[in-house]
Amino acid sequence: MLGLAELLSALDLPGQAAIWLATLQACGQQLASLIDRSLTPGVNSSGSARCMESNIDGRNLLEQLICSHWPAAQAGDVQLHLIFQPAAQAYWQLDPVALRQVLDNLLANAIRFSRSGHVVLEASVLPSAMSGLDMLQLSVENCSLNSTDKGKLETHSGLQIADHQLPGCFDYADRSYRMFSRGQGLPLVQQLSHRMNGRLQEQVTALGGVRYVLQLPAVVPAAPTQIKPFNPKLLKMLHCQLSLEQPMERVVVAILESLELSFECTEALGEAAIRAMPVSQILICHPSRLPLLVAASGISGRSICILVNLASAGASELYIQPLPEPLLLSELQTALLRCLVLSSMAVCRAQEAVE
Repeated sequence: MLGLAELLSALDLPGQAAIWLATLQACGQQLASLIDRSLTPGVNSSGSARCMESNIDGRNLLEQLICSHWPAAQAGDVQLHLIFQPAAQAYWQLDPVALRQVLDNLLANAIRFSRSGHVVLEASVLPSAMSGLDMLQLSVENCSLNSTDKGKLETHSGLQIADHQLPGCFDYADRSYRMFSRGQGLPLVQQLSHRMNGRLQEQVTALGGVRYVLQLPAVVPAAPTQIKPFNPKLLKMLHCQLSLEQPMERVVVAILESLELSFECTEALGEAAIRAMPVSQILICHPSRLPLLVAASGISGRSICILVNLASAGASELYIQPLPEPLLLSELQTALLRCLVLSSMAVCRAQEAVE
């Protein structure tokens, strides 16, 4: 399978197909690593070999996870989001196979036992007293709101579910218990977390969901170098307005902050206001916020789009670009660069008309 995927990678594939192929290769390599570890002498039946640390691109790993779980989320009518805080943009010093196995388990179960709503994977950094390395915090949160089963609050595997008075926590705590009640499930996640010197916590959210938080000490450089594939000074010419719902707004905000772009959040804008905005201002919105403008564009109701006002002499033109799902950093960067080019062309046209 990996050999065939490598042959495919030599072809000139469109952007989205290349992303799915890279995800296929990453999943195959992960499975091959787990099989190899399970066959190594001295490794237990769960395949939990001694953790082998290396420097890994954390963002790339998490984006591959989002892509690999996207089909299951779509089938379950669940929105899957990745929030990657700017401080986490560094190479992490940990075992990528063990970390991926932990997050694979948490994401798969969160999606499987969600009836609708959102599943959010978030990466952030907590300052540590240790010099040179900070603590990495990874969380998988289920924001499902449409639950009907009534269960009983449980405490299991040493994890305590706090605040019994939160709305919906009884129902979701019971579903959280059932999520890991078959097979290895949560015990395997706990074991791998312990082998990485990490701490796994379970929390009940204000909306009755469950958040699993994995804290890994001393894995992120205290002064991370942000990973940018192009000169960020170009994008500083742009100013973005956001008109999105949560948690998608948090996803885009984290990406814009990592690019050091200025932005502000706004409510739905009318057509006149959009056509009057300057060419250097980009509107990133959900189609539902602009029904009249987007109705004829064929954009899916679950996607987001970028609107650019291409002002010229005495007239204006509206450019609408839908963004694919899941929303990845590279795709938003490409879209913003395209906006920069279009805006520059509009400015040149306007200057020529004035001259």
